[in-house]
Amino acid sequence: MSSSQKLLLVFIWHHPADIEFAYELADELRNHGLEVFVKDQEHKTSEGKFNTAGWQMAKSDCVIFMLSGAIEDITELRGEAEKVMRQGSTLAIPVLVDDNGVREIPLILRFIRLIDFHRDRQKAVGEILEEVQRHSQGKPGTLREEKRLWAKPFRWGIEHFRRYLTLPPLTFCWQITVENLIVSLLITGLVMLIFQPPTRTNLESLSASTFLWLVIILGPIFETVLLQVLPVFIARLLGLRFFGQILFSVTPFALLHFTRSVGAGIGAGIVGGFYSAFTYVYWRKKSLWTAYWVTALSHCLYNLAVFAMLIGDY
Repeated sequence: MSSSQKLLLVFIWHHPADIEFAYELADELRNHGLEVFVKDQEHKTSEGKFNTAGWQMAKSDCVIFMLSGAIEDITELRGEAEKVMRQGSTLAIPVLVDDNGVREIPLILRFIRLIDFHRDRQKAVGEILEEVQRHSQGKPGTLREEKRLWAKPFRWGIEHFRRYLTLPPLTFCWQITVENLIVSLLITGLVMLIFQPPTRTNLESLSASTFLWLVIILGPIFETVLLQVLPVFIARLLGLRFFGQILFSVTPFALLHFTRSVGAGIGAGIVGGFYSAFTYVYWRKKSLWTAYWVTALSHCLYNLAVFAMLIGDY
């Protein structure tokens, strides 16, 4: 690397028990022309400046997260990973440093290519350099390889929904609501066009004020408790993880809507149920209150949009 080229900055996040692994990896990467900072270690940069443990990951081009069995609580790991992903311009690379692995990989890192530093260090360094080079060329990081053929079509979806995990609550809320509305309308319209099932009729007798009160205000408040809070609470007691909790919530939500009509069951029940469950389960990791109000508000906005489209019938 010539002196005129900007050194790529790499930050290594690690558990205190894995500090020796972090030093070894840092030395390997420095030998390949990268400027590397290790968490909780003072460094002298190429400009002669010192950076301590307070070095901001926002200034790094790449952040390596070292995963090991020493990490018993992933709260800090998840928080730092979300900061990196929220920046958008910084590459996150999860690296495995022992056979045990972290007990639970944060969702935001779960589908990124996992590099095994423990089994073959030279190969791991080469894979890290490959990812850093891709990033320097403006290419996205590599998703984890799936051996199961059926999983490949979902790779785009995984990348798409991972983007939501970097958003603050209000931005997440309105964006997920808009997408939910568009997808449910498209799928419901397609189903109605092909199969022509009977339409929902139980709302026709409601006045505009009753619809507004029951469907837009009270409905989201109580349905969020009954169809997201309680099912996910039970799923968590049973030890189910992210996608298991979503399925546990979607099932009663969809069944309830199928009792009203096929269109409601598919559009509002399956599609809307998935978006509501995804919203609640993700934010439940942050706090119960945030999960509740983001999910309820999204449901409310969704129903309000449907009301706006039906206003001519009242």
